[in-house]
Amino acid sequence: MDKARLDEVKRRNKILQACKEWENNGIKISINDFYDLHTTLQLQEKIIAKLDELDSQKKYIICKNKEEIEDFLNYTNKVICKSMKYAFFVANATKLGALKLQGNIISNNIEYVISKSEFLNGGCSIFICSCGLENGVCLWRGEYDSRVYFWQ
Repeated sequence: MDKARLDEVKRRNKILQACKEWENNGIKISINDFYDLHTTLQLQEKIIAKLDELDSQKKYIICKNKEEIEDFLNYTNKVICKSMKYAFFVANATKLGALKLQGNIISNNIEYVISKSEFLNGGCSIFICSCGLENGVCLWRGEYDSRVYFWQ
């Protein structure tokens, strides 16, 4: 088995493990709900470009560190449409792939979803955006402040 094939098998096993963990918390997902790595990286680039655009237009909310999750939740409730599919960047999304979740799953399980984000697992961000980037919300912890970006 070549290295690329071995890496893909390892990735699939980690995804299956994640699916079982989510299912143990009442959320049914499958391996088909994960983007491939190439698509995940492309989506990440588009999101970062969108954040750069919002940054240049000063369209963000600066959060107090102790209130950043609450601020993020407030804007998530305004942005998420229960009938749409969203890309969510789980911890290690660049190794597993971003996860496609229905808006109602996000809304009904937001605490669990956030607990699986990069932000609460050693990273600096939470990304949730519609698959076509029509709307989204992001919490980004920078060196000097935390910001919530949202667009509709």
